[in-house]
Amino acid sequence: MNTSNAHRHLSAVSSMLFRIDDKVPSSTTVLFTVALMVTLALLLSNLLTRRRIPSQYRLPPVAPYSFLESLSASRNGTIAWFFRAVTRRMGRLCRLSFFVPFKKVFVTADAELTRLILTDPDTTKSPSLKNFNKITAGTSQFFTSNGYRFYHARKAMAPAFANNHIKRMDKVTISKTEEWIEGRLEDHVKNHQDIKINREMVDLTLSVILDAAFEYKMSLKEQKKLMECVHVTLKTFIFPNPFKMFLWFLFPSIWRAHQKA
Repeated sequence: MNTSNAHRHLSAVSSMLFRIDDKVPSSTTVLFTVALMVTLALLLSNLLTRRRIPSQYRLPPVAPYSFLESLSASRNGTIAWFFRAVTRRMGRLCRLSFFVPFKKVFVTADAELTRLILTDPDTTKSPSLKNFNKITAGTSQFFTSNGYRFYHARKAMAPAFANNHIKRMDKVTISKTEEWIEGRLEDHVKNHQDIKINREMVDLTLSVILDAAFEYKMSLKEQKKLMECVHVTLKTFIFPNPFKMFLWFLFPSIWRAHQKA
């Protein structure tokens, strides 16, 4: 009798379990429900956060330019004009639509805000700047380093900016600028010729740096070759094509960029 009752009891429990199991939703339904709940929670949190944060502390507006427009300006050499158009339309601070995971990209034309950011001790350079290291064939640079590497390089460079060196650099800068005005600018003015001022300023700056910092006078041929290398490496490595970078050994243009670097 007891055995029979036990069997009936187990049978009842088993049937109840199977009935419950039949009602358990599928894994797809569970995942969908959880995803929906998380999405709603994030939206609610965002709305509540916006209500709590005073207007002066909210994120600036997003400029109405697509990612492709930003990328195109970056790759065709018109990024400076693009930023000027953005700030003239949006004001001194806004955001851009760049596909950078978990990052927000800001553009500012406010000199005081720029100074505060660059002099803040907690400011670090973006990891994306490490693309610049490819221009120097993988060598870590002063301008892309953080922490100990940056301060070590800065300390090592400090003696080069002593007062006596600065005075000599001032003389070189003035001399080179006067030489450019007399040798290049005045000729173009007399002959009513157009002048590519951006290229002229790059050439002038390069000649000043080489003479003032390295006491080296570069020939026009060397200067042209160097700027060609800079142009090719910047175009290839700063805003790279992910597909080409992954299969770089199949593309002659990437080979040439590595050679230029």
